Amino acid sequence: MTRLQSEGTVENIDALTADANDNDAVLLVQSIIASIDHNKPEEALDRLHTFVVKYMRQLCDRRTIPFDQDTPLHSLFGLYVKDLEQHSLIESEMSRRILKSSISVLDAYNSVRNNQSLAHDNPLLNRDESVLICNNIFSLIKFVKSIEDKLAEKKKQEQQQQLARTRVSISDEEYSDEEIEAAGDAWIQSQIDIRRGK
Repeated sequence: MTRLQSEGTVENIDALTADANDNDAVLLVQSIIASIDHNKPEEALDRLHTFVVKYMRQLCDRRTIPFDQDTPLHSLFGLYVKDLEQHSLIESEMSRRILKSSISVLDAYNSVRNNQSLAHDNPLLNRDESVLICNNIFSLIKFVKSIEDKLAEKKKQEQQQQLARTRVSISDEEYSDEEIEAAGDAWIQSQIDIRRGK
């Protein structure tokens, strides 16, 4: 365990996961984690920004929220939060306010990425503020993933229930004894034909 992690200064880094089929995202996550493991969160700021932009685009695509390739991070997140509100997925006013204030936090993150990270020839932000930013972003990602995981589980349960209803409706159909006997006879004949090579 690294010094940063053992001191508890960088938390929720486990929220950073990537689809194994998305090589770019996998490389981003590996690079971010390597910087944190080497006690250099300031080196991760630009790549973490890129990861969050990529992740928010994927979520907007999944929810069919329209956006342009030029839509900045804070606007992507704003669109996402608006969609959560429209679908009543946020229960408390406090959570709603935190998410809405995160829009302006992400707007400020754009500036940090452009002016205080390795994205360009910049002086790097100090370590303590880099830890603060990383923790805030990791926490935000973790919360968003919890929402998405709950939605995925709900969708899976709904599909299973629909499948069960379909099975019940098929098994509830009534067949006459003649229909059942005819189906059995046809199956027996098909097995005999298979064995005879017909």
